[in-house]
Amino acid sequence: MTQPLPAASAAGSAPIRVLYLVESMEIAGAEQVVLSLARGLDRDRFIPEIGCLTVEGPLAPRLREAGVPVVALGKRPGLDVSVVPRLMRMMRQRRIDIVHTHVWNADVWGRVSAALAGVPVRITTAHSVDVWKGRAQLSVDRCLSMVTQRVVCVSEAVRTFYADRAGIAAEKLTVIYNGIDVQPFDGPIDVAAKRRALGVDPAGPVLSVVARLLPEKGHRHFLEALAALRGAQPRISGLIVGQGVMRAELEARSRELGLLDSVRFLGERTDVPEILRATDILVLPSTLREGLSISLLEAMAARRPVVASDVGGNRETIGDSGAGLVVPPADSRSLAVALEALLADPERAHRMGEAGRAKVERDFDIRRMVRQTETIYTDLLADRRRMRAH
Repeated sequence: MTQPLPAASAAGSAPIRVLYLVESMEIAGAEQVVLSLARGLDRDRFIPEIGCLTVEGPLAPRLREAGVPVVALGKRPGLDVSVVPRLMRMMRQRRIDIVHTHVWNADVWGRVSAALAGVPVRITTAHSVDVWKGRAQLSVDRCLSMVTQRVVCVSEAVRTFYADRAGIAAEKLTVIYNGIDVQPFDGPIDVAAKRRALGVDPAGPVLSVVARLLPEKGHRHFLEALAALRGAQPRISGLIVGQGVMRAELEARSRELGLLDSVRFLGERTDVPEILRATDILVLPSTLREGLSISLLEAMAARRPVVASDVGGNRETIGDSGAGLVVPPADSRSLAVALEALLADPERAHRMGEAGRAKVERDFDIRRMVRQTETIYTDLLADRRRMRAH
């Protein structure tokens, strides 16, 4: 699978080998963060690689275009312990200095394998306020934190959750906000033409949700709010970007609400920046959890106001910038009221969009995220090497 490489020499004299471990490089928030990190690392100091537990996923070609190797380990569903020796072999052959895991399955299998393989530094990123985790999963997180040098949290809300619920030591928890590149959200665009291409009324208001079609993302409440708005806004349209297990159920619900001519299910898309710029308001109606939503940041970068439910890091992301409105989760009525208020006041919506762009540039720049992560890598590896030297 891989060829042995010479061992890295002392800190500062050879690039640091970083293995990012995910389940697969699907199109989702955590995986987009991995993509940004792997492509953004300083190649004079770091050599990034990607390990996928199962299959490569649709983002893998973009990594290879950037010169980042991707390996799929073919893990079978369930308790496939054979992935551990395969991971250990890969880590040893590639002389990995740092293993950085993302999302539950990769967190567990990756950290166990890295500890057994003697990888000097083990890091994980907690991407969400994972309220789905029960006592067993939180106990695993707590135990694995003992062989983990750092748990990176994408928001203060996530850090608080893992400190309070999982009992992870405060000194191991660090907040690094997700970051995005604002450049794709600039430049000329024919909004009317884009709306026509998407199959919506170019003259009516357009609301969008960009999220995987999962129960916790709250699309049902978006559809109900959209139906409530149609009386005052008969030309309103809704765009749902993303794919997932809820698609058939959501399409059925849109039929029940009489929204077949108003809602477009677009599936996975590569033109999200253009879609957001053809949108009036981004809606994030999550009912259960969020960490620090990439789609929220993208809408702010596109200068579009946002209406988000008050879960996880959503309120923290918007902050006091005036970039959008926060509403109670699982409350279609409150969501409709907030949307109606912004649609009735275009000047206010415009100010929110500009405020959101300023906040992204200030607090959520991709270069800041990468540089802060690089600092953690170099500091932790230097600490481990000093410990070994003594």
